[in-house]
Amino acid sequence: MPSTIFENVKISGIACAVPDNLVDTQYFSKYFDQKEIDQFIKTSGIKSRCYSIKEQTASDLCYVAAKKLMEHKNYTGEDIDALILMTQTPDYIIPATSYVLHKRLNLKHDCIVYDINLGCSSLPTGICTIASMIKSGAIKRALLLIGDAHNHNISSNASLTHDTMLTGDACSACIIEEGDSNIITSIKSDGNGYDAIITPGPTENGRFYFDADNLDTNQYRHYMDGSDVFLFTITKVPKLFNDFYKEHRCSPDNYDYFVFHQANKMILDHIEKKLKLPKEKVPRSIERYGNTDGASVLMTIADLCERENVPNRIKFITSAFGIGLNWGIATFEIDKNDILPIIHTNEYFEEGFLEHIHQKQNEGK
Repeated sequence: MPSTIFENVKISGIACAVPDNLVDTQYFSKYFDQKEIDQFIKTSGIKSRCYSIKEQTASDLCYVAAKKLMEHKNYTGEDIDALILMTQTPDYIIPATSYVLHKRLNLKHDCIVYDINLGCSSLPTGICTIASMIKSGAIKRALLLIGDAHNHNISSNASLTHDTMLTGDACSACIIEEGDSNIITSIKSDGNGYDAIITPGPTENGRFYFDADNLDTNQYRHYMDGSDVFLFTITKVPKLFNDFYKEHRCSPDNYDYFVFHQANKMILDHIEKKLKLPKEKVPRSIERYGNTDGASVLMTIADLCERENVPNRIKFITSAFGIGLNWGIATFEIDKNDILPIIHTNEYFEEGFLEHIHQKQNEGK
């Protein structure tokens, strides 16, 4: 499928939130051998990441980022026509977590709301989905929220894996609306790699089943074929960029920054080398925040604007890749003043806890 050009559609604001709970990689030396820690830092590039406190969920981080962004743009709930949440760590099995956010942000009833279950490659698909809705005439403005909170249990060696050190919790929020700019997306998928990154859950006769009465978190172990994912990424992503250059008759010189999903240092090094990109045009946030899944691209943009002197108007070409398998590109321009500093928060939604829900249900009887 060729790229899609969305004329007169823009990203008008970006905000990101992380838990106010920074964990240094050296913390794990009490659980892992120091040589393992040193090797992990060398290959992943991660020196710290933020973990949600046990009460915090993905929607808590998304709420804080979205609320701050709406305030920055002087928008109320009446101004938002759609809310799309992309997460793989929802608050509940049902309903869709986006409805929790619809309530908390006090959005109007004339609003399209739903979740998309997609991981690290969320941003290009999310932008394409909303931009398509805008060009169809269905909406004028939408919130795209991407985030995950894994609620890592780092107090028990039994629950720790190297994945625990890899991932950090975060949410990114952006507003996409009609405007005087263009967005281009290019998205690819390959279901043959569906099992390369997978959390199968409990099984019976080799197939997944859900047993609400006998939940065992040990049955939900995350699995990733590291070598296959590595090969997929360093092969497919550079090819996508080269095809994109040819299709749009452009080059790296047309963009201020190249922002990739922050998978790990080794993958980023290989992509950067294959595409012959200058390091100063490829910002990274993985050292400070770890692999923040689908939020990582916009997190890296916010981190860049906090740490460096960037142009007033910035041209980004972004790329995300991962579970599915799925990979894509999204390009856009944005004013630096509409990219907010990263928010650190431990805020959580008390009303969302089951005891509050049960109490409300009992009071209604």
